[in-house]
Amino acid sequence: GGPSLAFTSEAPACGVTHTGQGRGMLNVDYDNDGDQDLVIFTNDGPLTLYRNDLSPAGPTSPTHWLRVFLSTRGTPGLAPNGYGAHVTARVGATTINRWIHGGSNFVSQSELSAHFGLGAAAVIDELQVTWPNGQLSTWSNVASDRTITLRSCRSDVNDDGASSVQDLFDFLAGYFTSNADFNLSGQTTVQDIFDFLAAWFAGCS
Repeated sequence: GGPSLAFTSEAPACGVTHTGQGRGMLNVDYDNDGDQDLVIFTNDGPLTLYRNDLSPAGPTSPTHWLRVFLSTRGTPGLAPNGYGAHVTARVGATTINRWIHGGSNFVSQSELSAHFGLGAAAVIDELQVTWPNGQLSTWSNVASDRTITLRSCRSDVNDDGASSVQDLFDFLAGYFTSNADFNLSGQTTVQDIFDFLAAWFAGCS
C-alpha cells in the first residue's frame, strides 16, 4: 500500500464558522481584488458572505494571482464563457490546471473563471487554453495580478462575434490610450500592434 494521507480542517482558522442549514456554496471574486470570496446560501434564510482579503504581493507576502475569463463569441459551436475549456498555467516546472464548468455546487454556481494562485511568481511562463473543439491557444510570459479575458478568436477584441475592421479601430483606440496589452505582457508596446495584426489577418477560424 501507499503512504497514509490525512486532511486537516482549516476552515475555522480562516474564520469560516457557518453552522446553518447550508444549501448552496460558491466562490466568486465579488470585490475584484484578486482573491476568491465565499458565499453560502441557507435553507429559507439569509446568505453568508466570507470576504477573502489577502495582503498585496510583496517581499514578505508572495500572493501573486491571475483571474481568467474566456470568450467564445468569435467561434461558432462553442458554448458561452468557455464552458468545457481546460486552462493551464505553467510556472517553471509547476503546471496548474483549471476547468471551466457548470454544476460546481448544489443549487449554486461559482463564477466561470480560472483563478490561479501564483505565490511568488509575478509572471506565468505559459498560459494555455484547450477549447472544447480541440483548438489550442497559448500565451507566453503573462503578467500576473489582474483579471483578463482570453478569446477563442484573438482578433475579436470587441467581442461582437466577428473579426472585422471595427476590431482594428477598437484595438488602435486602446493602443493610443495605453490600454491594448494584446500579448498580455503587462504593458502596451509596439509589439502588441504586430501581434494583433498577425491575429487579425489570420481571422477567426
